[in-house]
Amino acid sequence: DDFKNIANILGTIKRKSLIVLFLNAISTLLILFLHIAMARILGHENYSDYSYVLTTLTVLALISSLGFEVSAQRFLPALYAKSNWSLLKGFIIQSFKVVIILSIFLGIFSALFLLSIKHMIRPELLKIFWIGILALPPTSLILLSTGILKGLNNPIFSTVPKLIIKPLFILLTVL
Repeated sequence: DDFKNIANILGTIKRKSLIVLFLNAISTLLILFLHIAMARILGHENYSDYSYVLTTLTVLALISSLGFEVSAQRFLPALYAKSNWSLLKGFIIQSFKVVIILSIFLGIFSALFLLSIKHMIRPELLKIFWIGILALPPTSLILLSTGILKGLNNPIFSTVPKLIIKPLFILLTVL
């Protein structure tokens, strides 16, 4: 009886792992095509600007998430196992509130910083930075959502926001 339970658990893990591997492969191809399309659309100089802004955006999103995506992976399974639904719900709601507020604050701070140095930046780069600032809250929320879904033991759906929705969001923003 215990052997069947272990075999069922291993089968579930194997199936979920294969699905996640497949989604990672699809997203890698999607990101490759995204970068090829972006390089062709933007040209050499503008693509390097895009890459610079995307790196800055990623750092700001990591700061604005305050590690909630990692905390979710640690605390949510324990709360779920104890059926402590009120704390689980509270953690999720409060983490979303904090990340939204902090990402908006960092966006405003970044906008003020850009305004103070706009005479030192090329207009094309400045335009891409403005788009990046607008993308900061959704990018931060994608990062948080990924951690929450992983914490709720949903590895399949946890790959979707970061690896599929984010590249599509970036491509649609540029087009």
